[in-house]
Amino acid sequence: QALAESKRHWQKVQSVLDAFGKNEIDPITAQRRIRELTGKGIPEVVDDGSFLLESMIKGKK
Repeated sequence: QALAESKRHWQKVQSVLDAFGKNEIDPITAQRRIRELTGKGIPEVVDDGSFLLESMIKGKK
């Protein structure tokens, strides 16, 4: 269940980052939504996502 919740959380974060990357939302809106979801700014969330992805890749080896 915790894994499913984590997946849903990251899907929401990814959705905001994707909309920002496609210029569907402005930087201020993206920053606000990311902070509402995570309590962190966009650069911190990108770092967290990179760390998570790297951990998952290393775990599969």
